[in-house]
Amino acid sequence: ADMYLGLQLRTHPTCRSAFYATEGVRSFGGARMAELLSTHLAQVPGLPDAAAEGLRLPILRETRMPAVVCFLGPAPVVVERTAQLATVVVDAIRAWVSGPVEG
Repeated sequence: ADMYLGLQLRTHPTCRSAFYATEGVRSFGGARMAELLSTHLAQVPGLPDAAAEGLRLPILRETRMPAVVCFLGPAPVVVERTAQLATVVVDAIRAWVSGPVEG
């Protein structure tokens, strides 16, 4: 696999994308994907502004490819706008594949 993307539905009104980062170590590919997701998710009405942040979640740490977990909420908005969310996620992935990763 070239990338791992996990989507997690949240009940509270939070939207964020997490990539692996710890003191002195950062997944540049994951950070770029998380930033792109945050930017693209901002296009979906009703979702709070999404932030990209570095975390040390096991799934992010244990993958060899760039990995991102996207926490999506509030759940009612996510369910109502599933088709639009799918479109912006695909657009973010396309931008990630076609753009350079700087590190």
